[in-house]
Amino acid sequence: MIIQSPKLAFVLERLSNLADKEGFALFGPDGTLLFSKFEGSPPSEVLISIAEVIEIANGVAAGTGAADLNQMQVEWQEKVLLVHKHPDSGFYVVLLGGRGLKIGLAKMLIKEITPALEEIFDALKLPAPGRPKP
Repeated sequence: MIIQSPKLAFVLERLSNLADKEGFALFGPDGTLLFSKFEGSPPSEVLISIAEVIEIANGVAAGTGAADLNQMQVEWQEKVLLVHKHPDSGFYVVLLGGRGLKIGLAKMLIKEITPALEEIFDALKLPAPGRPKP
């Protein structure tokens, strides 16, 4: 799916200032990949694996009595994965970066770009049968 919008341009411009960022993805509440942009081209298996990690994390949350995933940070020796769930719309913002990724700054940027992401997500929603698109 190709998305062209001034809101998306704003999101990508803001994220471009994030040092050591390798990629950004937006997933729907059901785990559907809505958009991704990475430095280079990550294998599709990486995006599929991220969707599976989100599903597993939500399963763990349910098993422990937690509502569901709010935010998750995974660190490896060379990489960092940050997953943030929008509390109302339920979409997931995913950032993948190197060890130099500033997590605090990334969280602040996610908060800043959230209104634009909400508009993008709303524009991508498919209308219910017999209803016009919002």
